[in-house]
Amino acid sequence: MTKVFEDFMVTALREALHVTERDFPRGASGRRMWLAGDRIRLQPDLSWWEGNRCVFVGDLKYKKTYHGVPNANLYQLLAYTIAVDLPSGLMIYAQGEENPTSYTIKHIGKRLESVAVDFSDSPEQTLAEVSRVADTIRSMRIRASRNHAA
Repeated sequence: MTKVFEDFMVTALREALHVTERDFPRGASGRRMWLAGDRIRLQPDLSWWEGNRCVFVGDLKYKKTYHGVPNANLYQLLAYTIAVDLPSGLMIYAQGEENPTSYTIKHIGKRLESVAVDFSDSPEQTLAEVSRVADTIRSMRIRASRNHAA
């Protein structure tokens, strides 16, 4: 089910964002994303690229989150934001807390956000939730572009 969830979310987000597979590859396919020079390769589930610059990074988790995001998931997302020098990243869960969660990382100011998409509703409702996630991704991309221009 993990692969089905990930495949669905990547495809649905591409469609909602009106982007190509090249600009929104799964696993940063065809792109180089490294932490610590070229020694630690990173492959986030979600990344949005404009040319050679990553403007959004995120990850998908097919697990429930009811009492906050597990630390390991936050560490992973933080590594992605550091590697591509973005101010924020997004963790998307298949099920969990209704309200989005946000963490600002002390001393470096990175913002890590999480949302959950409920698949127990109708297909129309699920796609509406995907659309809301796409809106969040667009906002994060805009913040990243402003941050890069500053």
